[in-house]
Amino acid sequence: MSSNNSDQQGHRNLQKTGARALQSPTQITEAQSMPSQTKNDASVASTLAADTDECGDEDIPSRVRNSRQMASEQEHTRYSTNEASMFSLRGIQDYFSRAKSNPPSAALERHAKRPHKSSYKEQSLEQFHAKGGTDKQTSKAETVQLGELLEEFNQVMKEKEAEWQAKELELKDQLGSMQSQNQRLENEFQQFQRELEHRTRILKAKVQEARSEKEEVEAEYNLFIRQKQEEKFKEMGSWPSVEGSKVMGDLDRLKRDMRSFGKAMSINDWSIFQRLEEASYVALMNDLAEVCVLTTDGLPEGLTSLKSPGILLNALLAHHVYTTLFENPFFFLDNGLGDVLPKSGLGSLLNEVYSRTQQANQEEAHIWRSQILRLLLPPLRNNTSSQEEDVHLWTSELISKVANLQAACFLEGPARHLICDEAKANCGNKLQSIYHTAANISYMMWTRRTTMRCHTLKHLSRLAFNPESKDLIPHSSVKFDQFEDQLKGSPISLIVHPLLRLYGTNDAKDYDRESVWAPAEVWLDSRKPTR
Repeated sequence: MSSNNSDQQGHRNLQKTGARALQSPTQITEAQSMPSQTKNDASVASTLAADTDECGDEDIPSRVRNSRQMASEQEHTRYSTNEASMFSLRGIQDYFSRAKSNPPSAALERHAKRPHKSSYKEQSLEQFHAKGGTDKQTSKAETVQLGELLEEFNQVMKEKEAEWQAKELELKDQLGSMQSQNQRLENEFQQFQRELEHRTRILKAKVQEARSEKEEVEAEYNLFIRQKQEEKFKEMGSWPSVEGSKVMGDLDRLKRDMRSFGKAMSINDWSIFQRLEEASYVALMNDLAEVCVLTTDGLPEGLTSLKSPGILLNALLAHHVYTTLFENPFFFLDNGLGDVLPKSGLGSLLNEVYSRTQQANQEEAHIWRSQILRLLLPPLRNNTSSQEEDVHLWTSELISKVANLQAACFLEGPARHLICDEAKANCGNKLQSIYHTAANISYMMWTRRTTMRCHTLKHLSRLAFNPESKDLIPHSSVKFDQFEDQLKGSPISLIVHPLLRLYGTNDAKDYDRESVWAPAEVWLDSRKPTR
């Protein structure tokens, strides 16, 4: 790098002097040899400087720092001396004097005879070695000093290297310690995870065992309850289940009572339908639509005689009695439990539970319903306890209250327009008696393990009249004997009494078997039978 800088500076000086001064080849060779020697000395200094540059100023001794500055100054002095000798005035004058004494032809001859470039290199090397001896004598002290500095620098570097190695070992020890600690923590975490999984499996096993024990306890509890109930029923003796013929006789008597009420309490004026206010007329027709197939003109053709209001009143009464007291086995709880739990809708809630349990287990659902009703109304015997008597009385009062409420509801409903004014004051007691009878019959039928269904017009609207069917009978006003063949297959216009069917047996079996306990009483127009 130093020789290149010297050559560049020499060229710049030569350009300044122009054509006045040119060097001879010998001078050029000597100038090239001197930078080479300078380059060798500078390389030592630069190597030392490069080595010292890698360390901080606080790590380098003061002698080394001073030596760098000294070497730089000496190098600059030698460069200046070489440049001065290279471009001295004497050399330039000798060059021009030789150029004047020798013509161009002679110059060409000399050029032809000029030695090869390599000979110049050999002469330059000889001159370099001759001059190098002098330089060695002058720079011996500096070399010794640089050697001492280099030795001192190497000593410092060895010390620093020892420190770095010690620091490296320390860091390696720390890294090994951290790795060991990390491995230990990882092992502890894995151990904890395994213990947690083991405990989880144990807990799951315990939960499953607890569930199994719970199911066993529930099964034992249900069995115990069932056994106690059976024992209780055995202590009661056989439940005083009324025979089927007796129940059907009671139902037939109830039907006669309702027919008698319709005849005795109804008006004999058909014009009542024209004299009613619009709101009352609409309410009455809505109730009649539950039992009668209405036409665009209103009532079916043929129900316009003086006896028709009595038939319609009978149909409305029977429909109300059966839909409020026979369809729901817990009808007596619709108004709550009296003073104990005055909450309406309890009967409907229990009936919903009863319906849902039938979907799961039909037999058990019917047994549950039968046992509940039997426990709420235990039979009165000589060995009946006072607690059982209290329960019997409490349930009987609930049944009576509901019967009275339903009777009052019917009497205040749209059907009142079909009751004559003279009978309204005295029909209340008669109506309550009908509802009491119906409620007791219904309750006793629901204590059986059979189940029953009530079919009204919405279930029988598509049913055609068939005199041979056991499900229905014609009303007494229908001229069945005269037009038996013509009436067969005719559409039914009015359900005077609903159809009541029973399913199953008292042993809670065979619920696909059905029997009719109260056939539907129907009316149809028999004045103009169709062929």
